[in-house]
Amino acid sequence: MAGHWQRTLGATPARAAGPSVGAVPHTHAWRPVAGRRGNPGQQDAPASLRDGPGTAHPRLCMAPALRLQRKGWRTTRPVVARLSVGCQCGRGKQPPPHPVRGCATPESVMNEETAYWNKRYTHGSTPWDTGITPPEVVAFWEAHSDHFPPDALVVDVGCGTQTNLEFLAQQGVRAIGFDLSLVALMKGLHRHREARASGLRTGAAVADASTWPYRTSEASYVLDVGCLHTLEPGQRRAYVLELARVLKPGAWYHLFCFQRLSPTTLDLEQRRFFLKGELDALFDEQFVTDLEQVDEQPQDGKHGTWRLMRSKG
Repeated sequence: MAGHWQRTLGATPARAAGPSVGAVPHTHAWRPVAGRRGNPGQQDAPASLRDGPGTAHPRLCMAPALRLQRKGWRTTRPVVARLSVGCQCGRGKQPPPHPVRGCATPESVMNEETAYWNKRYTHGSTPWDTGITPPEVVAFWEAHSDHFPPDALVVDVGCGTQTNLEFLAQQGVRAIGFDLSLVALMKGLHRHREARASGLRTGAAVADASTWPYRTSEASYVLDVGCLHTLEPGQRRAYVLELARVLKPGAWYHLFCFQRLSPTTLDLEQRRFFLKGELDALFDEQFVTDLEQVDEQPQDGKHGTWRLMRSKG
């Protein structure tokens, strides 16, 4: 995000040790979270991020008030993310009167999902955030890295603190991820800075999993480690449509998700996990499965599942 934060509406300047904080009207311009104009090695986002499909709409999108701590600075003021959303409504530069698919509105941003994930990352309740790239992902790239040209775009959906995004960029490709949680991206800011300082091509931004900010048939590989199974059933179809739109014909989709054993589980999180057969029903129309690995021993009523699929195009 260019400049990290900007001050408007008379916000009080923050100390030099941290970014300035205030309400920031965004214009759907995609920016890396760690980017700052004028600093060497930190550039604006590539065109694939800046130019999402459709026409942009200026919006004032307030994220929930956060309590962040990093290198001696903290704030509990409301903060604003420059959302990475391509608008589909074609109404020009004026905000539409009603929410339209692809338009970032306060209602679509300040929802329970955003608050939930920000809270989890704020309080460190993130057992999945191990700082280690899964061996299944490492094995794929050891076997297939020669298939990707240097200008190939790879995407990490729900990139969190950017562990896997950094690994992907190390494979010599352009690695661009997004996540619903601004707190998660801020926690991974050091990885972004180190990667850019090393000459790696990587970036991350806040966005919703149902509206992806990439051009049609642009991505050569999409990774999802634990994002899809957190979505409501009604959101999954929009996710798959965007996935199919963004991937090149024959490109790879690498998914990790949980499948639950009981259709009547009382666990609130497991209620969103897939039942047997639901993955096939969701993907078979537009994807071909190359490989599936399922944990033989279920834990806490669920199986961990890896799937490697290709777009039918």
